[in-house]
Amino acid sequence: MKSDTQLKVQAYLDNELSPNEARKVAGLISSDREAQELYNELKDTREILTHHEPALKLEESREFYWSKIQRQIESSEREPETPAASPWWIRLLAPVVGTAALFALLLAVMNPSQRVLNRSEVDLAGASTSGFVHEVEELAPDVSTITFRSEAEGVTVVWVSSTE
Repeated sequence: MKSDTQLKVQAYLDNELSPNEARKVAGLISSDREAQELYNELKDTREILTHHEPALKLEESREFYWSKIQRQIESSEREPETPAASPWWIRLLAPVVGTAALFALLLAVMNPSQRVLNRSEVDLAGASTSGFVHEVEELAPDVSTITFRSEAEGVTVVWVSSTE
């Protein structure tokens, strides 16, 4: 059975058809076995739902009940939400912590971290009278580097040499 026919049988049961269409569907129900089974099933379902549905009664009239709900919605829309008040010590501590973090950041930017020198570098730096610090690295047996750095001048020079 087509869905259009099923909808017409349901509309017939609900008395939603014009008299002319209702006669056609009534004839279809009496002549078609499948349409008759659908009609009886819909009718039984409707009867079960109407007789076993709990009856709910409101203490107030329908209009008064819905007007109460509407008033509650309107009053909640008018009241601004107040944020939860934080304890006094958090309000006092927050600026202090923020200031300390800002100060630590400024120290890190203004005073770049100093490289830690090993003992041989300290001996060389102590022996240097010109203010230069230098170190010697051996990367491979045939390549060596020498680094000169002057903190006063803000200059670093790296000399790479090959022994071959």
